[in-house]
Amino acid sequence: MQMQLFEGETVNITSKSKAELVQAYGVCRHTLRSWLLKIPGLDTKNKRIFTPIEVSIIYKHLGTP
Repeated sequence: MQMQLFEGETVNITSKSKAELVQAYGVCRHTLRSWLLKIPGLDTKNKRIFTPIEVSIIYKHLGTP
């Protein structure tokens, strides 16, 4: 899945684990968890891997890392 950015760049989005998102954003897992809980419609309970669609929702709310 590809996502269009503001500058005309496209980003290839793949499934990502919580650990990969923590590393990409450079925050601790508790901070990432609190950020994810604020995203409407995103189910984070018992999730280890986020689908490309969920990752694109995360990128839209938090910005691309």
